[in-house]
Amino acid sequence: MSQKHIMILSQYPLFDQGLRAALGQHPAVEIVGVYRDLDSAYSQAKSLRPHVLLLIAGPEIVRSSTFRLLEEVCSSIIRISPTDGTMRVYRRHQVDQATVDDLMTAIQATAIQWQAGEGTDTEPSESVSK
Repeated sequence: MSQKHIMILSQYPLFDQGLRAALGQHPAVEIVGVYRDLDSAYSQAKSLRPHVLLLIAGPEIVRSSTFRLLEEVCSSIIRISPTDGTMRVYRRHQVDQATVDDLMTAIQATAIQWQAGEGTDTEPSESVSK
């Protein structure tokens, strides 16, 4: 198993300290940086290219233009709400030389999310609660 590079963006130091301690015990994870604002996280993410960005923030952050830029740099963003502990996962997938079968698979996955009630808001991916 290859090591996953994780970047944390949080304005909640106690919350991210707990995450770092928990993730630090997993050999498949390496924390490559902890940042306090979107702009500094984006600046570093462009060069570090983390596999996952852990974002400890409320839902309003996804409306930021910098958040949209981070989506282009990180293939997976996990937003954890500091108030209720819910987690929302944003994944970006690229399929090279896509076929009609690839398109149908993507459509079916989207349909399953909508049937599960996950497509009822403006956020583009899945939600997981504790």
